[in-house]
Parts: sequence; C-alpha cells; structure tokens
Amino acid sequence: MLFILHCKLRRDQASRLEQFRPQHFSHAKSGLVKIVNAGPTLTDDGREIIGGVYIFEAEDRATAERYYSSDPYAREGIWEKTLLEVFDKRV
Repeated sequence: MLFILHCKLRRDQASRLEQFRPQHFSHAKSGLVKIVNAGPTLTDDGREIIGGVYIFEAEDRATAERYYSSDPYAREGIWEKTLLEVFDKRV
C-alpha cells in the first residue's frame, strides 16, 4: 500500500534539521517501509527548507504511522503539522 506523508516544518526548527539529519537518513533506510521518493519542500525562492514529502510503501496504515512517529524529526518536534494519506499512483 502506498502512502504520501507531507510534513510542515516549525518556523523555529530549521536550524535543528542538520543536527538530526544523519539519524533521519538512517531511519529512512531501516526497512520498516520502502521509500519510493522523498525530499524537502522549499520556499518559492528555493533557499530554505519548509517541510518534506515522502512517498513510501507500507504494509498498512499502522505501519505507516509507526514509521512516521519513530522518525527523529517527528520525535524531536521538528514538524509542526503532518498529513498522512493513502496514495494511488496512476502515472
């Protein structure tokens, strides 16, 4: 089952992204889910990270939620808001 996860960065947390980036990348490679595509979202001028989008395959919603909640960025309160939805890839 495919999921899309859209995360919005807390305004005061951008400086903490680098601190937890190695753990965040290790988590992405943990095998709990299969990442299809992922990357940061940026300001219109492309200079600042304002969030992230992840498309991944997970067994079910419970697994997808477990993956998200165990990510270092989520655990450390870096994300202000998230949206997790089932994704139906058509193209």
